[in-house]
Amino acid sequence: TLAEVSKQLCATGCIDDLLAIDQSQAASASLRVIGGDKREADFCGDGVLFVLHILFGQMRKAGRQETTLLIETRQGIKSGSRNKDGSISATIGAIDIRDDEVTERTRQAIEAFGVKYEGFRIVGEPHLVVSCPIQSTLQKLDRSGFEQLTRQLAALVVHEGGVNVTLILSSDSQSAKIRTFERGVKRMTRACGSAAISVLKSFSTLEKSYVSSPFQMA
Repeated sequence: TLAEVSKQLCATGCIDDLLAIDQSQAASASLRVIGGDKREADFCGDGVLFVLHILFGQMRKAGRQETTLLIETRQGIKSGSRNKDGSISATIGAIDIRDDEVTERTRQAIEAFGVKYEGFRIVGEPHLVVSCPIQSTLQKLDRSGFEQLTRQLAALVVHEGGVNVTLILSSDSQSAKIRTFERGVKRMTRACGSAAISVLKSFSTLEKSYVSSPFQMA
């Protein structure tokens, strides 16, 4: 099955999720995202962009000039565009703010690890967003230490299927440095689009109105 294939491939450390592209009656294509835990995710921002890149490339080779495509996901249909400069963008949709699901007691337990609670967001996938001071020893965590920390933080938030954890290491008006623990493979992921969006939404909710556009994530 695709779930078993995903488990085996993710175990190699080469990938974080398996993306399966299929036909769709409601859109240009459908996208399934299956993690290393064999669970099918509701959404993957980077996955949508990657699929759009493939489809637009195929169309270009076929001499077709479409600039808009629709991708069907478990979270609904997402719109993607090929821009004049050749870049590709996608409409993610509404972001759910779920701070009410994280009790004050849970926030205190989270912050006992030396991080600051920034928000709980659903961007297709659930993200607990936290930050740490520049002078914190958490800044120097290696991959193993980061994963150990974020596994413990993830366990504090009750949510079906678990949560992703994004740690903001630094930020200013133009950029942020983040690291994300992904619930599907239970390790640090190389990149996560929904995590970046969750961080930006946390900034806006916390009245950090100084955030500029464009904003870079590293």
